[in-house]
Amino acid sequence: MIVGLVNSIPESLMSYIHQALKKAQSERDRRFGPYKGVLESARLQNSRRAIRWVLIGLPAVGMLFLAFIFYSWLDPSAPQTTPAKLAHPAQAETARPATDKAGSAEALCQTGKQHHLNGNLAEAKLCYEKALQADPGCATALNNLGVILMAGQNYQDARKSFEKAIRLKPEYVDPWYNMACLFALTKEPEKALRYLKRAAALDPQVNMWAMEDADLEYLRSQPGFAQIITP
Repeated sequence: MIVGLVNSIPESLMSYIHQALKKAQSERDRRFGPYKGVLESARLQNSRRAIRWVLIGLPAVGMLFLAFIFYSWLDPSAPQTTPAKLAHPAQAETARPATDKAGSAEALCQTGKQHHLNGNLAEAKLCYEKALQADPGCATALNNLGVILMAGQNYQDARKSFEKAIRLKPEYVDPWYNMACLFALTKEPEKALRYLKRAAALDPQVNMWAMEDADLEYLRSQPGFAQIITP
């Protein structure tokens, strides 16, 4: 239908439209022709300027990005991907009970010692055992428990308790001295003198203890005793 409409337009009108379009094109070429080179040059300069800014801007953005990454790595408040030297929170929670247990064990030892001095050996023994449940490495509880076991003539368990206390705390004089008492009570003078010598080397007060302790009565008659203990 459109084709039919076009074909029905008179040739004179088509010629007029063609001439009008041609005239308009000529007017446009005449108006902008002298400036065509200038416009193209301006477009070229703008393109070059844009490229130059892109080339300058990219390294600057890259440097800012690297600076941000470096600052985040140094900043202690920034999230860390590797464990800090400081402790991670989970490790602090496992270490804290160890300190609490040690304090609890010492407190139980003090309570047990009061019962011990008052002659309440059953209560004292219970306190020492609870202290060892709180802290199996409490040398004081091991030594004091060994004293009660030795008093009950449970020499085998008493010896184990003293020996463990010595392994945990070799500079602790009490288990060395009590081992001397144990071997004196079991009539093993050589072992008793060996432990007594070590105890005397750790603490000069051992001289006074050894001269008055009933547990060492048998040992005082042995030849080596006088060479270790001087009145």
